[in-house]
Order: sequence, then structure tokens, then C-alpha cells
Amino acid sequence: MTEDRLGVWSELLGKMSITFSEGMVETDLNGEKLITPYSVLACDRTSVVLRDDSEEGAWAAEVLGLSTFSKIHFDGDDSYWVFSEPGAIKEYFRRVTDTD
Repeated sequence: MTEDRLGVWSELLGKMSITFSEGMVETDLNGEKLITPYSVLACDRTSVVLRDDSEEGAWAAEVLGLSTFSKIHFDGDDSYWVFSEPGAIKEYFRRVTDTD
């Protein structure tokens, strides 16, 4: 990968933080915060299925035809990935600490 391409990808990736608490998830992308209610629908040893319980999630499902469900696939204790709509993108996330 060229230095220019690496710079472009570095500007796009690794900027979002996600914090889960009971029934709420907070995302922060470049200072833009969004708090969304969710429900756990199912889980097993390697994954969990969540439902977006927000009005925005319901709107996206009805108007855009997007799913209100997300399946989180765990890669270990400190990382997971999701398959995101739209765009068919597999996004990876890892736990960070204050020292990262």
C-alpha cells in the first residue's frame, strides 16, 4: 500500500468508540455521540444478537429496508466484528484501555 493510500485509510478507520451498558449503547465518532437503546434477543458462546430499539432504527427498517438486528461475532475476550448494512462491510472492533 502506498503512503498516500495508507494516510487516507488511517483518516477513515479506527475513529469510533463504542460503550455498552445495560440496555444502552453509546457510539462516539469524531466527537459525534449517539446513544441508542437496545435489547438482547439471543446469544451463544461466540455471538449475540441485538435489536435497535430506537425510533431511528424503526425508521431505517421501514423506510430504507434495513434490519433493526445486529449480530456481534466475538473473536476472543477483547475483540469482535459485525457485518454492517448498508455497504456490506465487515467492521472489526477491539477493547481499548486508558493506556492504549
